[in-house]
Amino acid sequence: MKKMMVKLRNSKIEELRILVDAIYMSLEKLFEEQPTAFYDVVMMARDKNYKPFGVNGEILCQLVLINKDNSMHDSTRNIILASVEGDMLEMRLVNPIIEE
Repeated sequence: MKKMMVKLRNSKIEELRILVDAIYMSLEKLFEEQPTAFYDVVMMARDKNYKPFGVNGEILCQLVLINKDNSMHDSTRNIILASVEGDMLEMRLVNPIIEE
């Protein structure tokens, strides 16, 4: 049986497993289908002042990764930061969870 709370690989903070799984699935979808929106959400997680390009804000809002005012919940930010390595065209998804 899976734990309800999991530790992220980039912090000592625990997050709900179901939230981590849901956000990771959204990131996978963006990575495959909307690479510019994927880039924008990662950059928004890394820099609170970053603004999404064009319609990407609407896409990210529909996936509930950001709010209508382009803000991002701290848990979402932590999960995204734990899920992505690399910069620019070298960005890749990694397992965000520390398996214990």
